Amino acid sequence: DVNGIHATRVSFCQCMERSKWRQLFDANFFPATIDQPQTAFTFELLRHWMLLNLQSKITAHHFVAALRRQTDNVFTGNIPDISNQFRFVARIWPLFVAEKRSGYFHGNGMKDCFPFRPVDDLRNSCVVCPEDGVNMEPGWERTPSHLRLPFKRHLNSRRWTVDGNNKTGNYAKNNDLDDTSLFSGRAYMPSEQSFEHYQQTVPQLQKEKTTCSHLKVANGANSAKYKNQRISGNLHVQCDHGVVLSSVDMALGERLAIYDYALNLAIEARPFRSGTEPDLVISYDNTCGAAANVHSRWHKYFPKHSHIIDNARFTIPACHVRNHVEGCDYLYCYMYKPNTGHFHGETVEATWATFNELGPSVLQMNPGHRIDTLITHYGDWNWRKAVSMCECFCLDMSLRVVFSI
Repeated sequence: DVNGIHATRVSFCQCMERSKWRQLFDANFFPATIDQPQTAFTFELLRHWMLLNLQSKITAHHFVAALRRQTDNVFTGNIPDISNQFRFVARIWPLFVAEKRSGYFHGNGMKDCFPFRPVDDLRNSCVVCPEDGVNMEPGWERTPSHLRLPFKRHLNSRRWTVDGNNKTGNYAKNNDLDDTSLFSGRAYMPSEQSFEHYQQTVPQLQKEKTTCSHLKVANGANSAKYKNQRISGNLHVQCDHGVVLSSVDMALGERLAIYDYALNLAIEARPFRSGTEPDLVISYDNTCGAAANVHSRWHKYFPKHSHIIDNARFTIPACHVRNHVEGCDYLYCYMYKPNTGHFHGETVEATWATFNELGPSVLQMNPGHRIDTLITHYGDWNWRKAVSMCECFCLDMSLRVVFSI
């Protein structure tokens, strides 16, 4: 429990045809095993652990060590070390929380509330970005043409930022080959099987080169800093409100194939009825290289959503574009894109300070455990964004009033 590790006697009910682990669950205990459970953790302890892990990034090893010392800070060696059992349960608990939060156990009832979301979707989505059938008025797709493209396309628009983080990689070592993600592609990251198939069928080293010689993100395959790493980090797609939409593993730099796959994953996460998709603006620091042949790549590898990319507009983040050649400024700076609003495109950078704290832990994890850990922290980041969105908008509105005077 939250107050320490205790030994006690338990008398299971014998008159009902209910297994021991089900009886423990009914009493708010999570057993460490299904067959003949000898160790169990209270739900309150698991909630406490999860909040501490999400906020401080504490590891399960140090949490159990603190729990043992809390039980007896003098003869700590006499307290059982339950690290192995706790790591097993702590791996499963976030999945249960995500399924409960998303209404997974309500069956098809959630489909009526979110008609266009993927089945078994476990993401925390942005509550502000337009979502068909959720936060848009019925009949919005029948908006008159003079209020839509091209002059007022911002009325219903999505603005995404893309960037890579090289602090959440994973070492190449003898991992547990049977360790797979429990989320199985139902959240922000794809399943290992689908992503591996994509890597095997789509060329990962497209020859498009940026004319901006100082930008090395697309050519990071030869960088020595990725030595002994099978994964060098993650490429994120986020909306302009800072909510994570998708995350894809990078192998030695931000390759264009990974960029395309991350965008496709984000589009599939929040689909619209075909032909009614709102305007999409995509900001990426290597847009000058990625946008060169993006239409031909999508028509070949992602034909289902290629029409969305055909109508999308591409920008370079406001701070990054100053370090590009002059031509990139005129082609991709948001200030030269009509009807984009004040979209600086740097939002994704704000998340790295938080996710970088996971770097030392995920570098050493097994592949599946690493994916589950990242997904759990992405979900918590999105949740905190959602609950603070109203306060943030009120603050923005008050500042606008002050600045307008």
